[in-house]
Order: sequence, then C-alpha cells, then structure tokens
Amino acid sequence: MNLHRPRVLLAQNLSEAHRAAFSMLETHGYDIQQIQLPQLSVPFLDQNPTDVVFLCASAVEAEVPWETVRTYRIEGSPSHYASFILDCEQVTPQLVDQALQGGFDLVIQRDSNPSVLHAHVHAAAQIAKTRRELADTLTKLTKSNERLKKVSVNDELTGLHNLRYIRKVLRAEFKRAERYNNNLSLLCIDIDNFREINESFDHLMGSYVLSKTGLQIGGSIRTDIDFAARIGADEFLIVLPETHLEGATVVAERIQRRIAETVYDNGTHRVQVSVSYGIANFDGTAGSATITDPDMLQRLAEHNLGLAKQARKEANTPKTA
Repeated sequence: MNLHRPRVLLAQNLSEAHRAAFSMLETHGYDIQQIQLPQLSVPFLDQNPTDVVFLCASAVEAEVPWETVRTYRIEGSPSHYASFILDCEQVTPQLVDQALQGGFDLVIQRDSNPSVLHAHVHAAAQIAKTRRELADTLTKLTKSNERLKKVSVNDELTGLHNLRYIRKVLRAEFKRAERYNNNLSLLCIDIDNFREINESFDHLMGSYVLSKTGLQIGGSIRTDIDFAARIGADEFLIVLPETHLEGATVVAERIQRRIAETVYDNGTHRVQVSVSYGIANFDGTAGSATITDPDMLQRLAEHNLGLAKQARKEANTPKTA
C-alpha cells in the first residue's frame, strides 16, 4: 500500500482561486505547506523533500527565484526531484522559454478555476514521481552494470582479475614497454601440492586457501600499477610494468614469504602452504630479442615456474645412500 502523501510547497501570496484549489488537493491527500519566498533555497529543499513547488509571480523578473531553481536542478538529488510550477498573470513565449531553460517544469496562466489549478498541480506531482522513479531505476542499472563489469574482469573466488582481463593487460603493457623501451616483468605463481589440500581436507578448505592467497598477492603489489590474476585452479599471473628482473624477484620473494607465514584457518581446518614462482623479463631493448611478443613472455615465466617446482620437489625428495 502506497502511504506517500504528495507534498506541495506554496511560495508567495495566493489568490482565492489558489486557496480553493489547494483545499481541494488537501481533500485528495496532498500535504500542503505555505512558506515565505526567502525560505526557498537548495538546503531547505534538501532537508524538506517535496513533490511540487508552486510559485506565484506577477512582476516576473523581481519575484521569480531563478538562481535558486537553476542551482537546485544542478545540485539537487535526482532521487528527491521536485517539480516547479510558475503561475503568472501574463504568459509569453519568451517567459515560457526562460522558465523551462531555468529548471521549471510547468508555466501556467493564472486561472480562477480551482479545478484547472488542481489538474496542473496533480500533473506536476506525477512528473516529479516519474523523474524520481527514473532516477532510482538508473541508479540500480548503474550499480548492476558495475557489478557485471566487475564480474567480467575479476575472479569471484580470489577478487583478483581473471585470465581474459590479464591477457588484455599483458598485451597492452607489452606494447607500451616496446614503444618506450621500458622493463616489463611477468610473475607466474603456483600453490605447491594444492591437490593434496583438496584431497586431505575438502574443497571448501581449498577454496579458502585460494581466496586468502589472492588477498596476500593483492596486498603485495602496487595498487593501480601492477595487475594480478588467477589464471588456473591454483595458478596466478602478475604483470609488473616498469619493473626489472631484480625488482620482480623482490616482489616474488615477498609474496612467497607472506604466504609461507600465513596460517590458513577456516574454523574447521588449519594448514600452511607454500608457493613456487617463475619470472620472465622483457627490457624493451635488443637484449630481449628472444622475446618478441607477450605470449613468449608468459611461456617463459611458466617454464621458469616449472623449473622452480621441479627443484623444490627434488630438494624435498629423500636421498638414498
């Protein structure tokens, strides 16, 4: 059930016809409030949301608060839209044009028939209602589009980017590195023995490890400069623009250390994990002649990751006499 009572603010002196019309509106559920013209301001309207502001004017230039209406249209919240009616003794095309451009919704010739005034105010209240509904719909659509955009470029589980987006970033950053002879490093990270976590505990614990690992990676890189993504079940790719090999190694070791020091506790299980990493660097010069495109850079990083995992596996294999 809609309990909203359309509210009308009356500014300036009213004729008998006005009073009769607004009495009729009150019997139809309208909330009528009369104010003095100096009270009408943007802060007042923000603090007192209304549906219709009814302004009476005879000497237009002297009595119409043009600046207030114009400012309200610029600064006022669309979700609190109020219709403005300008009621004049004489209406000219020039006046109508000036009023509509200045933010008024209706310009009416003063009429002694209360039913006519009632119809004008009712129409203005419907305009305000429609504009507010449109504003609310646009707000919802904007939020929905933002969510869809985020889903389209992010991995829902980790909050990092997804493979499609990071590939797009890598191509763009590779072109930029080529053009300006900048360093570009790529870091490939993999969680060691992740399958054993799923098999020894459960997939909920595995998802928890991935989620928290994503947080550790995201917190270890430069905001709005570096880009990190989950590109496989337990594999991550980090693009480090304008970063040489030594700098990328610092980032990789920082991530590796932070993850190793983290206790993954989801309330049911506790586990500590480790990660391996591989690095590839493009220095934007002839020194990187063997790397001619971003795919080659990624393959090199993944190859180096494989070597690191093999070395870790061999280090942890018991030696026989």
